[in-house]
Amino acid sequence: MKKNYLVIIGVVFSNLLFCQFAGISLNDVYSTDSSSAWVVGESGTIIHVVDGGMYWEDQSYDTDLSLNSIQFIEEQKGFIVGDSGILLKTDDGGITWDAIDLGVSYDFESIAFVDNQYGWISAYPSLFSGNGLFRTEDGGEDWVHIETEVVYPFFLDSLNGWGSPSSIGGIFVCRTYDGGFSWDTLSYQVSMSIPFFFFYDETNGFMNKSYFDLTTCYNTHDGGVEWTSNGTQIEVSYLSDRLFLDTLNGWLSGHSNVFYSNDYFNSYEVFNQPYDVFNALSIHGASNGWAVSYNLQNTNSTIWRLEGVNNWIPIETIGVDELTSYSEIKSYPNPFTTSTTIKYELTEPSHIQLTIYNTIGETIYVAQDGIKQQG
Repeated sequence: MKKNYLVIIGVVFSNLLFCQFAGISLNDVYSTDSSSAWVVGESGTIIHVVDGGMYWEDQSYDTDLSLNSIQFIEEQKGFIVGDSGILLKTDDGGITWDAIDLGVSYDFESIAFVDNQYGWISAYPSLFSGNGLFRTEDGGEDWVHIETEVVYPFFLDSLNGWGSPSSIGGIFVCRTYDGGFSWDTLSYQVSMSIPFFFFYDETNGFMNKSYFDLTTCYNTHDGGVEWTSNGTQIEVSYLSDRLFLDTLNGWLSGHSNVFYSNDYFNSYEVFNQPYDVFNALSIHGASNGWAVSYNLQNTNSTIWRLEGVNNWIPIETIGVDELTSYSEIKSYPNPFTTSTTIKYELTEPSHIQLTIYNTIGETIYVAQDGIKQQG
């Protein structure tokens, strides 16, 4: 018996717009290439940016809590942490997120893995919610709570890490040799804020110290015992992120600026955007990367792409929403039995869902479901 089939095509039309999000802070961005990125922010915001920033998909989690840090350890497997001890995990590329209960109410600041097995969660310094680290050795399946006052740690590998306890007027540089379970004090430094650390190997590293409206860059070549200023002072009182590709190329972000250096911050270039706080960076090449910022004046957040040497462009995107309209298409023959030719034209980039049904309305095959360009 022959079976007849019908073809229906659904089209989502969206306008091109700068990727700005009103009234929320975007707190972190993670990417591995120039094609896609994930962004997290306040009120459970999770955004998957695809096709080089041309489109974005809403993958938000149902919570009023702020999401502060995200990292993927495999193509489909990623983690997010945020306020009040929230930890989320996905195994399907962000389509669904499951909560993991760690039993604490810490405001988590970051999650960082050195490979697909070893990772750490760190909390913001707090007198109320508590401090501490969580460590995993099996890709996030199990987490061990480590009680410590060290915050903003940097881990080079599964054992070696650097950080500092929260203090006023000065900081202690501490190092761990056992993955964060114990910390040795190496030196004391005068600073108005807790520094960021970055190490290339077990002996050579970078630290920034802030004092009022100036940030000074320091280097170490003995694992963090002695620190030497390179003479560079950056006119910024607040730094939010740091990232180095190698021993020369590095970025710092903060209030109104992204700083780039190709000589270990002996000199640097500045990208300035007044009123924008650049909360996070994700760099995967000297001229390819992503950033997120929050504007203190209009309370909008923006996603940026790095295109060239410290040249940041606010990306234009199309939001991918649910199906909003159906369009007639040309198909011959229609109805059909074994094959048919389908033609359609788009006047603008759109999300296309092309579904084949039988004559009683049952879905037989989804031929296309995704973003298609104009034409």
